[in-house]
Amino acid sequence: MRTEYRGTESTDDPGDALAREFNQSRLRFVENLFLNYSKGFLDHEIDAVLGIAAEQEIDRITEFEGNGFTNDNIPRVEGATNFFLRNGYTRERRLISFIGRVNYAFKDRYLASVSVRRDGRSVFGDNNKFGTFPAFSVGWRVSEEDFLAGSTILSNLKLRASYGVTGNDNVNLHNNAVEFYHYLTI
Repeated sequence: MRTEYRGTESTDDPGDALAREFNQSRLRFVENLFLNYSKGFLDHEIDAVLGIAAEQEIDRITEFEGNGFTNDNIPRVEGATNFFLRNGYTRERRLISFIGRVNYAFKDRYLASVSVRRDGRSVFGDNNKFGTFPAFSVGWRVSEEDFLAGSTILSNLKLRASYGVTGNDNVNLHNNAVEFYHYLTI
């Protein structure tokens, strides 16, 4: 909470005394649920993760102003003879994500990984509410091969190639109405 008070003695006219109060509160809830699976058999290893993550953020903002002070006994909005709400709103953002990943290794030399994440965000429009972000990679631990087993120059050499898609939901336009509900202006 921020407060401001310009008392009756700070101005030529005591009726020009002014008090302001600004309140902001933020609640944030985060829930994550993940299942892990790991299995090794013969020369194969599989690790898998399946999960869901949810977030909710609620901001409440109020700004009051008061004037008409007859004295400085109560230097807050409550001491004013006239007070009003200058600004007040609640905004909410929600995110839900579905996550899956599988890692595979053969003889700890040949590696593969596949993952996908599906995110839904409340600030996006109805036809763009969800995005899907896949990724995959393959790797080869060359240093595990027989032809490098006795090498004194290389102790760990791995070649890897990967591809993935990313996204961004952190759009900060410094305008609360547009930032949280920008899809309504389109």
